[in-house]
Parts: sequence; C-alpha cells; structure tokens
Amino acid sequence: MVSIVRRDSSFCRFALALAPGAVALAVGLAAGAAVLVGFGVHPLRAYFDIINESFGSAYGLGQLLQKVSQLTLSGLAVALAFRAGLFNIGGEGQIVVGSLAGAAVGLAGARWPAPLLLSAAIVACALGGALWGAIPGALKAVTGAHEVIVTIMMNFIAYGLAQWLLTVPGFGSANPVHTAPIGPGAAIARLSETWGVFAGSTANWSFLLAAGALLAYWALLRHSRFGFEVRVLGDDPLAARYGAVPVGAILTGAMALSGAFAGLIGADVVLGTQHYFESGYTAGLGFQGIAVALFGGARAGGVLAGALIFAVLLNGKVALAGQAPPYLLDVLAAVILLATVSLAALASRSALLKRHLE
Repeated sequence: MVSIVRRDSSFCRFALALAPGAVALAVGLAAGAAVLVGFGVHPLRAYFDIINESFGSAYGLGQLLQKVSQLTLSGLAVALAFRAGLFNIGGEGQIVVGSLAGAAVGLAGARWPAPLLLSAAIVACALGGALWGAIPGALKAVTGAHEVIVTIMMNFIAYGLAQWLLTVPGFGSANPVHTAPIGPGAAIARLSETWGVFAGSTANWSFLLAAGALLAYWALLRHSRFGFEVRVLGDDPLAARYGAVPVGAILTGAMALSGAFAGLIGADVVLGTQHYFESGYTAGLGFQGIAVALFGGARAGGVLAGALIFAVLLNGKVALAGQAPPYLLDVLAAVILLATVSLAALASRSALLKRHLE
C-alpha cells in the first residue's frame, strides 16, 4: 500500500499565519464602523478619507512610505525575538541609543568625506541598537533574568542617558531637547530632492534600509543555520537544548539583531528627517512594533502587511479631523491588536489540542 502524505506549501503556512490578522482587521473595521455611526459619521466615507489621505497624493504616499519603513523596522525588532521565544519590549530604548550613536558619529565626523561619514553613521545606528539589545539577551542567557523586565528597565536607562548627553558640551545644543546638527555628509537625501512631487514630505532614501532589513530577516530565518536554530529554540526550547543548539549564543544574538533593526530607525529619523537627535521624537515607535509583529505572525510578509495597515491608520488621523475624535484610530488599532492576539491564542490552543488527540 502506498500512503500519500500531504505537505503544506510555504504559501499555505504563510496564509495560515496571516489568518488571525486578517480576521482581526475585519473585526476592527466593524467595531470602528459602529463607533463612527455613534458619532454621526458615515463609516464608508470615513474609511475612504483615511485611505485617500495615504494614497490620494504624492505627499501622502511619501508620509506613508516613511511610516511603513519605521514600523517595519520596529516590527522586525520584535518579530525576531518572538521567533527565538523572547519578548523584546525594549524597542524604545534601542531606538534611542541607536539614534544617539548615529548622531554622535554624524557630529564627530563632520569633516569626513560624505560617503564614509554616512556609512559610519548608519552602522553606528545599528550597532547602538544591537548593543542595547544584546545586554538583556546576555543576561537572559547567563542569569535567566526575564527579558521583559530587563528591556523595560533598559528603556528607562536609555531615556536617562539621552537626557544626560544633551547636557554635554559639543553634543547638546542651545535647545535642551535636541543635539547639535549632524555634519552635512551624514544626511540622507529626501525623496523630494529627486522628485519634486514629494515636496513637503519627510520621506527619504532610508526606506531602502528597511527594505533590506526585511529581506535579510526573511533570508536569515529561512536560509541560515542561525535562523534555523532561532526557530528551533522558539518552537521547542527543550529540543533545542538536547539538539546541541548553543542556546546562550542564540538568545544573545537574536536580541542583538533585534536591537540592530530598532536602531536603524535612527538612520531615518536622525540622518534622514531631523538631522539631529531630539528627545521624545520617536516615542511610541518601539511599542507599535509589538502590534505590527503580532499582526504579522512574526513573518516577513506579515510584518510588512502589519506595518502598512498601521501606517495607514496613523496617517488617517488627519483625515478624520473634524469628523470624529483623532483617538478613534488608536482605539481601532487596539481592537485589531486584541482580536489578533485572541485569535492567535485560540489557534495555538486548537493546534495543541489536535496534537494531543493524535
């Protein structure tokens, strides 16, 4: 007798991973529609205005592209840790330290040749975030300290470090909330300098860093030994230990790479938008990455989809002005996130029950 074993394709696994997010989006839109009706606003009209704000003009597209880039990097910072069985809540601090490092190099190397200075500043952003992520990973590996507690504490340390550095002569400025401007050679050009239709938009070429990071994340997990060991550790820690996976190195490395993804947001903000570090400018981005990663099931395509959806919601606040309270879209995003987490938990329990029954 010949038995045929059906194997799920990569596409099917990807679709199943995104299913909770898709259903959650529908639930969130339905809940948002009910609230809009309560405010006397036609839901379809409001949703059209929200979408049109992002896709109806070159300026809107530019702003959307920048938000998608930032949320993609923030989502990857959480997703990679998820795949290793870790919960990285330290994105906020990693973004701050990465931004500070980029600003420091941009200031110190103001006289360097532009290509060298820009490259060094981008690498500094990634390394700063990686360092801030590696510390909780190493503590987890060596002492067993819970990464959630440690990353939260590291966020506060990063905030304090930023406030102190802003008082250091030569690094701070007359304005107590931001540093002195970086050297011109460290600046990433805005899209409007190439295409005038993006005039007024802060979108810049750093979106290529986010695209590269997304591709690297996919390739790392699917086509490298490190990625395989990350997935094994996240799926079954006991099997990973018995399988001679270097657990300590994987924990530290996964958190370091997560931090590097977060730190690259500093390249967009410091090098491409502000041209200086500003305290509080990126507040909330690290936590938004948690929503993006959860929505996308910690998969590369899912992270991109989540970043796009949440970026549209963030952009749409302007469109709702005068129609409904701007916090309505925050509520909508929260409903989508809660529905995603609930559905993912139900799917996980269902799969576990099926495994036991088999």
